[in-house]
Amino acid sequence: MTKFKNILVAAFSIIFFSPIVNAQAVPTSYSVNAEQPLKVKYLSDDGEYLHFQVTVNSHETTKGKFAISDKTEGTLYSSAVATGSTVTNIKVAKKDEDQVLTFELFVGKETFSKSFSVNTSVVETLTVLERDITKL
Repeated sequence: MTKFKNILVAAFSIIFFSPIVNAQAVPTSYSVNAEQPLKVKYLSDDGEYLHFQVTVNSHETTKGKFAISDKTEGTLYSSAVATGSTVTNIKVAKKDEDQVLTFELFVGKETFSKSFSVNTSVVETLTVLERDITKL
């Protein structure tokens, strides 16, 4: 009976452990799409101001810093941001010349930023209508 048990255990171990013995290392690559903690969406302009919707979704335990800067004028706005999810509507004064706005979120040692380039040049549309003139 012990001989039968030994053969059964040996056969079971060969069947059970053979995939482990023959396993090969296969190169893998992982791609994780982590949600960005800063989302900025351009809404509209009302002639004098540009309207943006800013969503901060930070799950860090430390507080962060949010800032808006202009390429020519420097920092326009800066504030501390608590953890969690925050949605804020922000309006920024529109300038006559081209404007580059950068929205930045500093959390720990990481920086997340979104930039917008605003071109305020006027595009003039000219419509020409053709009319038939009849001489009476």
